[in-house]
Amino acid sequence: MKKWLLLMLALPAWAADGSWHGLVRCENERGCLAIHTQAEYDAFVERIPKERIQMKQPAPPSQDPFLRQPRVNFQEHSLVAVWTENVHIGCKITETRREGNDLKVKVDFEVPPDYRNYAAPYGFGQYHVLEVPSFPGKAEITQ
Repeated sequence: MKKWLLLMLALPAWAADGSWHGLVRCENERGCLAIHTQAEYDAFVERIPKERIQMKQPAPPSQDPFLRQPRVNFQEHSLVAVWTENVHIGCKITETRREGNDLKVKVDFEVPPDYRNYAAPYGFGQYHVLEVPSFPGKAEITQ
């Protein structure tokens, strides 16, 4: 029994149910955002495309589960969002740690070696959102 408990505690935070991936409008730059209120949550979700990004039109509706805005208790939790500048560059939050009021976020950016040769829609990148215990400050990407 102790081995199972240890294994369950060792799972990375991004493997939990409070983790989402998808595409988001990004102004062609990487970013990181702490989401502490419903209004900030609504504003982030508004940046997610409502239709699938594809050349063939009309595009079908997006299947991104974050568009359904999973319920978040902002008294107990905050969300941390990170995003990339290109749909071909992935991002995954691998570690978070508190420093005072702020949250330091370690991110693995998965950059294909020849991604600049790929066709990509302008102004969209990949996002990763993670639900974490509430904190009052800002989120910042660290190396």
